[in-house]
Amino acid sequence: MTATSDIRNIALIGHSGAGKTILAEAMIYNIGDIKRLGKIEEGNTVMDYDEDEIARTLTISASLYPIPWNGKAITLVDTPGFSDFITEAKAMMQGVDAVGIVVAADAGPMVNTERLNSFAKELNLGRMVFITKLEMEGTNFEKVLAATTTAVGRLVPLTMPIGSEADFEGVINLMSMKAHKYTDATGKPVISDIPADLKDEADIWHSRMVESIAETDEALIEKFLEDVDISIDELNAALKAAVARGEAVPVCCGSGSMNIGVDVFMNIIADVMPSPLDIAPRKSADGETAIPCKDSDPASALVLKTRIDQFTGRMNTVRVFSGVIKPDLNLINMSADKKERMGQIVILKGKQQVVVKELHAGEIGTLVKLEATRTGDTLCADSRKFSFAGIGFPLPIFSQAVKPKTRADETKLSEAMQRMQDEDPTFRYEQNSATKELLISGMGQTHIAVALAKLKNKFGVEVDTNTPKVPYKETIKGEARVEG
Repeated sequence: MTATSDIRNIALIGHSGAGKTILAEAMIYNIGDIKRLGKIEEGNTVMDYDEDEIARTLTISASLYPIPWNGKAITLVDTPGFSDFITEAKAMMQGVDAVGIVVAADAGPMVNTERLNSFAKELNLGRMVFITKLEMEGTNFEKVLAATTTAVGRLVPLTMPIGSEADFEGVINLMSMKAHKYTDATGKPVISDIPADLKDEADIWHSRMVESIAETDEALIEKFLEDVDISIDELNAALKAAVARGEAVPVCCGSGSMNIGVDVFMNIIADVMPSPLDIAPRKSADGETAIPCKDSDPASALVLKTRIDQFTGRMNTVRVFSGVIKPDLNLINMSADKKERMGQIVILKGKQQVVVKELHAGEIGTLVKLEATRTGDTLCADSRKFSFAGIGFPLPIFSQAVKPKTRADETKLSEAMQRMQDEDPTFRYEQNSATKELLISGMGQTHIAVALAKLKNKFGVEVDTNTPKVPYKETIKGEARVEG
């Protein structure tokens, strides 16, 4: 059993193409679970395993992976950054305590970087930034750092790059003031003193870092002003407290595809990012009940994601906010007003399912084969009934009319549509009473294209598509002439 103080739940967020999935791949490689780094273009990454994701080289659905590191139990969530699927990222963010904002050095922060950062602030999550792709042509660390400061807020750089573009070879750890050079993609650096030509620049960055952290702590700012040495432990403690309060955003730099600086990023997650105990207790929807993160309290959980597996059936990924969830435990689904008996419990490692005996307060896991439970539902013990605030899903903005190709497709269509809507609350279907057309709706053209592909590949249903008819309620039937 992992102590609650050692749990780290963190979601990688950012604009589509920023490098979140490849960063996650490097982290999984660094713990020894894979023998080589996968590539998006080759369709062999751990987190993007769905055939639609592979075909489109695009993260469509959030994936999870446990990352044990430095004695901490990190649950990593790789989220979509494409606008059509960004709601899933927001849903998963409601179950974590921190986010890693991934920014591509060659593109800088983009619109969804800012949107997701704003949502993280609303949820009072701990935030940090990883600036990746520093090996790309035309990148400039200071320039992208300035742009990210504008988009995200006050940043505290903890590393600086060694070299740039094709010569990028490592990072300087501004805490330890050591150079980390990476000679291959193993992620294991050669640690040495800072090169003489970078020493003065590193001293400047180090001084800025110490001042930024000291400003968040009265005792440390006195030491800083009196020119008294501040230890790494003191800096880490102050930084961790400031991150939990939302007063500081640490920044690391590197490259996911080259596995440079990723180990330092993982160290910062373990040492500085908040545990469930460092974040204010989640409250009920009415604000009346605070839910301390304790195993000894009655069980409660929020459903973050629902997936219909071809072999396993319905799978509900939940964040446990209190108590312990075990098989055969009865919980109330407050949203459906129905008692649910807990079945098998699994931890997801990409597409792999690992069966576990129980889920403790603060942990994220997946409950198998619940009957009435959907994304956004609250599960709680009968002895303490309440509901968490639901996960708000936006109304669809794009629709297409569909018609089953065959009688067999028509028979299977309704059930397939319902299962897809259970998986994705931003997908809707309805029979338009005015035009008599069956309409499917979503967040954009790509979303609908993915839904149609899933309908065919996963559920074996083929349809023809058309532009929806416009149901005119009134029309001109004749003409009249008047004088006034």
